[in-house]
Amino acid sequence: MKPVAFVVAAAACCLVSQPGFGEIIAGQVDDFEDGTTMGWIHGSPFSPNRPTNIADGGPSGNADNFLRNTSTGSPSVGGKMVVVIRTRWTGNFAALNVAELRVSMANFGATTLHARLGLQGPVRVFPLLQTRLVSTGGVLLPADGVWRDISFRIDAAGFTADQGIDSVADVLTAVTEMRFLAAAGPAWRGDAVAGTLGIDNVTVVVPEPACVFAVAVLTLVASRRGLRVRAASA
Repeated sequence: MKPVAFVVAAAACCLVSQPGFGEIIAGQVDDFEDGTTMGWIHGSPFSPNRPTNIADGGPSGNADNFLRNTSTGSPSVGGKMVVVIRTRWTGNFAALNVAELRVSMANFGATTLHARLGLQGPVRVFPLLQTRLVSTGGVLLPADGVWRDISFRIDAAGFTADQGIDSVADVLTAVTEMRFLAAAGPAWRGDAVAGTLGIDNVTVVVPEPACVFAVAVLTLVASRRGLRVRAASA
């Protein structure tokens, strides 16, 4: 096989192993630099205060876009600090070996927030319940407008079952929704709180895939083979 064919074959293994459209992939990042909300919505489609893309003031300062979400603290729709996505951040987290999810957050409101990550899985048939997980530990965000880099563990120790599961794997193998929320405890729907939350650089962290290693090895083999061929013809 020619040297180029080695590299093409190795790269092909990476391509065929990628999840389908809309599912989470290695190296995925939501940085909001495209000027949109990238599919993120408020917990309710009827919320009067939906997430917005802010063109300036992200973690990198000037001209760094970020997502801003507000909540009123009232018992009505829009009163809870919840921001949701049902595309791109779904699929089989377990098969991808997702180790953690990183995100930059800033509390621009007047009330301290406890940030948490929530994952929803498929509906359980018996009993009929939606399977849900919420991060066990909440990350304290003081009301100071300072950007902080946060990491949420994606494993059994990192989550508390909100409802409907026998094990964390019930959700991690088939995530249908991901959300960030503010709650004093691991509660899926969050707490009613008046606040303004900045979100940026949502990043998935996975181990180096084996096919990337294969590309590196085969590229090295191809390179050395090319050197031997040139040496022999000299």
